[in-house]
Amino acid sequence: MKYLSILILGILGSMQAVGQQNLKPSEETINAMSNLKIYEGSWSGEGWIQMGPQKSFFTIDEKAGHKVGGGVFVFEGLGHDKTSKEIIHQAYGIVTYDDATDAYSMRAFRADAKSMDADFSVDQNGLINWGFEVPQGKISYVIEVKEGQWIEKGTIEMGGGRSFQFMEMLLERE
Repeated sequence: MKYLSILILGILGSMQAVGQQNLKPSEETINAMSNLKIYEGSWSGEGWIQMGPQKSFFTIDEKAGHKVGGGVFVFEGLGHDKTSKEIIHQAYGIVTYDDATDAYSMRAFRADAKSMDADFSVDQNGLINWGFEVPQGKISYVIEVKEGQWIEKGTIEMGGGRSFQFMEMLLERE
């Protein structure tokens, strides 16, 4: 019985070691996710948002980086109203890449703990386009790092060819 227990433990240990070796992102995934490297780190800055007649100004901190062996990229943002200091923006985004479909995906979480799956693309220069459908149309964001600054603009496209910018922020790397 003692020898059987040792044999079983040895087999299980070998299986675990073999299984762990395969738990890493593919080379295609690592290469695709490297397009986001320019966003890694801590950023802070200011922005504005307008979801009606009043424009609000805020300060914002963003943290971004690779996780899970480089196969996942996480964005985390926290913004405070410049006047009241209340939190007016809190978001968490998880970006992955599927080499079987050659496509990125993003799951975004809002301050109310609701999540949504968003369209997401990034080119080899780090230009990000992401967005999602809403009852009024489509919300889309363009993010780029230009001359060392993170520049993000949000636009809503509504029916009849109407669209307007509702958000913009400018961040510096800390």
